Amino acid sequence: MDMAALKAIVHEIMNLIGKPGHSDCPRGGNMFVYPIDTTQQQALLQLTQIAGRTIIASLPNFLNGKKGIIKRVPLSESDEDLLDALKDQWVVKAQRFFRNNTGSKEPSESVLLTFDKALPVRISIIGLSFPVLIYYPFPYKYTICFRLGHTRNYCSSPSGTCKNCGVTHDPTDICIQKCINCNSFSHASESKNCPIYEELTGLIKFAIDKNITVKEARTHISGSYSSVVRRPTVLPPVQTSSPNTSQIEKMIAESSCSKRN
Repeated sequence: MDMAALKAIVHEIMNLIGKPGHSDCPRGGNMFVYPIDTTQQQALLQLTQIAGRTIIASLPNFLNGKKGIIKRVPLSESDEDLLDALKDQWVVKAQRFFRNNTGSKEPSESVLLTFDKALPVRISIIGLSFPVLIYYPFPYKYTICFRLGHTRNYCSSPSGTCKNCGVTHDPTDICIQKCINCNSFSHASESKNCPIYEELTGLIKFAIDKNITVKEARTHISGSYSSVVRRPTVLPPVQTSSPNTSQIEKMIAESSCSKRN
């Protein structure tokens, strides 16, 4: 989308519903518009054409349904059977998790449920009661470049990036381990011990608990503790100390206490 088309769309949105909070247009063809209130949100969702373009306006995934996990579900129950048994308890999707076992995927006893209302404390399946746990997804990492938060549409890295060093080279070449996300030599790019991975995990948890986007969670936390989430684009090759998930949660709790006081 060129600048002229983008300006035309923004101008017409302002004419139709008023000035929104802000908007983003990343690579990939989608446009994100942040309304200032629920009235403006509903007006946006009713739009089907803007500046001569046919559009589909929808809420982001995190607002389209709350997700929870139930465990120790008999393997004999298929996703379709579970959905049929739970549809009167506001469940709109049931998806069983799989686990890797010596190179093959096997169904597990854990099931991811999507609700169209707030998460219940428990649900019942044929007389059996299951506690519902909040689902916190892992930070997304594109397996082509191994960068956190990248997807196919937004990644311009060449194919075949080495997960050990973050550089494209012949698979037979020997390389030095280096994380492409934090530039540390202590772990590879796919490691869950990466401080950036741990930090993003904490942000995702905070965003889900507050029912906001990760971007909004980052802005919220950085308002009081900017050093937690604002770090230079290029880090030195030596691993630097970084707050982990528990430290972020501690800072959030201290921030909440200070505001109440």
